[in-house]
Amino acid sequence: MARAPWRLAPLTRISERQALLKTVPMRSCNTLFVPPPQLPFTGFEVLFLGTGAGSPSVRRNPTGVCLRLARSNWMFDCAEGSLRQLIKSVVRVPLTTKFFVSHLHGDHVYGLPGILCTLDNHNAEYKDPQTKEKAPRPIDVYGPLGLFSYLNTAFSTSSTWLANLKITVHELVSPEMLNKTSKHEKFMRNAPKHPSLKRKWVHVESDGNGDVWNVLDDGKVIVKAATLKHTVTSFGYVVEEYPVPGKLDLNALRKRGLPPGPKYGTLKLGGSVELPSGEIIHASEVTGPKARGRKVAILGDSADSSRMFDIAQNCDVLVHEATLSHDMVKQAVHRGHSTARMAGYAAKKMNATLLALTHFSHRFRHWSADAKSRSTLHLALEAQGSFGRRAVVPASDFLRIPIPRLPHE
Repeated sequence: MARAPWRLAPLTRISERQALLKTVPMRSCNTLFVPPPQLPFTGFEVLFLGTGAGSPSVRRNPTGVCLRLARSNWMFDCAEGSLRQLIKSVVRVPLTTKFFVSHLHGDHVYGLPGILCTLDNHNAEYKDPQTKEKAPRPIDVYGPLGLFSYLNTAFSTSSTWLANLKITVHELVSPEMLNKTSKHEKFMRNAPKHPSLKRKWVHVESDGNGDVWNVLDDGKVIVKAATLKHTVTSFGYVVEEYPVPGKLDLNALRKRGLPPGPKYGTLKLGGSVELPSGEIIHASEVTGPKARGRKVAILGDSADSSRMFDIAQNCDVLVHEATLSHDMVKQAVHRGHSTARMAGYAAKKMNATLLALTHFSHRFRHWSADAKSRSTLHLALEAQGSFGRRAVVPASDFLRIPIPRLPHE
């Protein structure tokens, strides 16, 4: 008899990177208060704005995750109330520049129009970095087919002008998705277009292991996406930094007669420079090993995340839903969701460093060690069994997970 793929596995020792991430406690911060602002910012941090499933509760907002980067914030799903959560958090709202929507269920997208309206108010004095002239600020929104129609309808019917933003909606499509377009979506393609919205399609590609959408590559980070099994089209996203150049060996450069100057920058970027003697120094001769870029996978609602296994391989943090416990697996899968054990199995297949569980059913209490009560602690313990590691945290609203960079990997 074949075993279920999310069978229990023995616990193992944690790695060096997990040791750096172990400061994230299993009992995460109080959901009613912002965590201490002195928590160091690493330039690559996952911040949970909403961790509940379906609707708001006293302790949990519906789904919303913010990826804090060095100079900007990226939002992954925006449920109702996400704007208020952003304001209450350590995030500077005006720095939010990109939005990634997993699917078009209301508990993942109803807060998006409101956040965009607030960004419009914050950018009245925005100036183009190149021309230094006042201009609409570019905002990018990524998600499934139908996202443009949703925003177009919301802004058009509410007479929202958005004079200070230029929003490009990138819809992830495949031939199959376009062939199955609903009658409503076909009708909406002929609807008047809001002047602040622009539509683009990101077409699917195959990497030999399945369908992948190459969503974004800005020279610093790469974003890829793959589909998840849900009741509607749903995506998971992977964000990965480019490797960081190694440090220059200053002693070696001085010995070879190259004083500090602009040529150091050329070498650090991987180039070659010429000495006054005519000798050529290549970067590989005087730089240390590159630091591996940090990597995070943020998945939407899913009853099967196997299409993410390849592109999310070796991620530092996996954000995965755990709507129910495994004794309710049939109900979870029927509704397009995962159990905690299924989330742990996905983390194992991706070789994730840390698994952050989210999207909890309201039947699970925020925290309880009582063996007779249902709580997110029990979901975390269930996920540990199938993950085979102890690095599992049940997320709560405002939990911050700083992702450090190791110098040599």
